[in-house]
Amino acid sequence: MNLQELGDRLAIRELAERYTMAVTCRDWAAVADCFHEDAKWAVPGAGLAFEGREQIAAGIRAAVEPNAFHMLMPHALVIDTLDSG
Repeated sequence: MNLQELGDRLAIRELAERYTMAVTCRDWAAVADCFHEDAKWAVPGAGLAFEGREQIAAGIRAAVEPNAFHMLMPHALVIDTLDSG
């Protein structure tokens, strides 16, 4: 593994952790910042699917806000392949 790949893997893990904290803290602007403008986000089987940074943040917010307590915890993040495509 070269330094670029190591740096890319670290950046992906940090992004996942940033997303986790943003949702847990209900910081919806920070949640939006975790996604590219053209991103797609879905939870198969739950009927949740959103496209675009702002729509994703709004959709996650709508799913989380009704809960008095909501905490995400990252577990066993594995990056099998890095691909620019």
